[in-house]
Amino acid sequence: MRKSQAPLVNFICPLCGQERLKKRWRIRQLKSDLLCKSCSVTGELNPMFGKHPSPRTLKLMSESHTGQHHSLSGKGLDKLKAPKSIETKKRMSESQKKNEGRRNYGEANGSWKGGVSFLPYGSEFNKKLKAEIKFRDKNSCQICQVSGEEVQSPLAIHHRDENKQNNKPSNLITLCPSCHSKVTTGVLSL
Repeated sequence: MRKSQAPLVNFICPLCGQERLKKRWRIRQLKSDLLCKSCSVTGELNPMFGKHPSPRTLKLMSESHTGQHHSLSGKGLDKLKAPKSIETKKRMSESQKKNEGRRNYGEANGSWKGGVSFLPYGSEFNKKLKAEIKFRDKNSCQICQVSGEEVQSPLAIHHRDENKQNNKPSNLITLCPSCHSKVTTGVLSL
């Protein structure tokens, strides 16, 4: 009789007390063989308990996993990644040099406005003025009407004419972060 045709035998697991079926040829007189599958893989009853793989086995296991992604990668555990070789760093540097003209910063960026983002705000543009504008606008975005309590990030005060020195209340408007980014990139207009 082949092992696959062996008759099933009822037995009761002494640890969990549940009745299980096992093929007769699998039941030996070892403690772990008299337990159900879920109970036999824990602690001292596990057949591998106290055993350690040989250096040869460790090497084979390592080679079989070569090229596979670590299960913890992409979860802020970049320290697990191997350092890049000198050849890889050179290849990456050459690739960046080739793409230098296609980069999207400065004047090459479609949203470039002549460097106005680096200009300082006027001295009147302070917390008190921002609070007054938010109060005037009922602490809600003036485009989508979402209130400040409904958004996770704080509401922004936007200059309508994009002149940071023009801090007149008529030039300032309260916007949520989403609408503010759409206005500054030109997707929405005021």
